[in-house]
Amino acid sequence: EQKRKEAGTKYTRGIAAQGELWRETRDIIGPGLMTDAALSYLGLITDAAAAAVDVVDLYKDNLGKWTKAAAYDMFTSVALGDNPKSTDPESTHQLAELVETGDDALSLSVLLSTYPKEMQPPNAYEDMVEKYETIFRVTRSYLESRKHDGEVNLPDCWFKDLKMVQGLDMEEIILLMPAFLAAGIGTTEGVTNWILLNLINNPEKQEKLYEELKSELNGQPFRKSAELPYLKACIRESHRLNPPGPAMTMRTHEKDVVTESGYEIPAGTLMWFCPYQVNRDPRYVEDADKYIPERFFKDAVKKRKESQCPHSKALDHGLSKHPFSMGARGCLGRRAAELEIQSLLVELFSRYRVEADPPNQPYKHKQNTLVIPDPMPKVKLIPR
Repeated sequence: EQKRKEAGTKYTRGIAAQGELWRETRDIIGPGLMTDAALSYLGLITDAAAAAVDVVDLYKDNLGKWTKAAAYDMFTSVALGDNPKSTDPESTHQLAELVETGDDALSLSVLLSTYPKEMQPPNAYEDMVEKYETIFRVTRSYLESRKHDGEVNLPDCWFKDLKMVQGLDMEEIILLMPAFLAAGIGTTEGVTNWILLNLINNPEKQEKLYEELKSELNGQPFRKSAELPYLKACIRESHRLNPPGPAMTMRTHEKDVVTESGYEIPAGTLMWFCPYQVNRDPRYVEDADKYIPERFFKDAVKKRKESQCPHSKALDHGLSKHPFSMGARGCLGRRAAELEIQSLLVELFSRYRVEADPPNQPYKHKQNTLVIPDPMPKVKLIPR
């Protein structure tokens, strides 16, 4: 907030604001990533995904570290048109050092805003500030190094569009970078990790996915026009089974509410939507604890929509369907994140069969930016 006031900027505050400032901020920042305009960055994303899979064999014992770095590389490629290749341990790119910093910064932000003080680690606030300061410093240094004749010279990318098309000052973009960077890593990482875990633990589903990728793409990168219903079903089923945001969409009602079942909710009660519970409720989902992507094929969705059962349609409600939420308060980078996740999955499973080594490795649910499986399984990568 102090930096924002000193620089005379406003959109850094507008992301989490209310009213007109929030609407103006979304109108300025959103178009490049919230609409199909995000497709203009697909080449940057697929190149970064391919580079990440080139070195995935170095992470057989730490797949979670790889997905975090891959998410960072894809986001940075979109934002700055420059891939730091942080998945490569030999990378000397100056932005590579931010891969852990950005994720840690947002994880601490989430912790500080949702957990009582008694549950927070010592110096959590000071650690968060230090990490955001590091992001400011490294980002500013990087952009200064790209200056030519007093102007920052960027290739075609989101930040260039924010400056040239949307008219943002470069100082505003620098101050926005921590929020973009932190949100762009942990969210994509969390969603991707659950998809990988489910496909690793269900090899017959992974094989079906490979056959679809081979038939439709034949080793080529992901493209939006490709017919990939099984890939989409795998992603959707993973989100049903393991939503990385198990509780979301807070709302406080100003009036007393009585639900259809007769449950009374007094005015002033803070309400959360809990997709984890809803999506595993046997009233809504058959074999709710099993990973079955086929339940999201078009015919299955149509059957639920035509059903007279009031519960069956809940599975396909938008709040259950989208890992990045929906509506006006949905994730700013949703479209880009979806492209990143699909591109990375296409690259990985087109090139490798991924097996847990050994099988049936235990894991726990860990709260970071989102809930992630910890640890990710150690794997064997078998070239296709």
